[in-house]
Amino acid sequence: CTSGSTIFTVILHKRAKSISAWTLTSDADYLLNVYCNGPAGLNTLIHRAFLPYSALARVQDQIVMTQLKADAPLPD
Repeated sequence: CTSGSTIFTVILHKRAKSISAWTLTSDADYLLNVYCNGPAGLNTLIHRAFLPYSALARVQDQIVMTQLKADAPLPD
């Protein structure tokens, strides 16, 4: 038996548009950073790459509009 998290990890590694991924301690299990060519590309990625798999019960998306502060080094 393959767990849902193992299936999801395999899916992520097959997709070049998945830039990075994290596990979370919240209602969501994972947070993905993906690159798509606009909203239509995101829709295609979700519907073709993620939704066909029964291991994923729900997908929620958000689009970053503007980065308000550049990434900074960790404080000392």
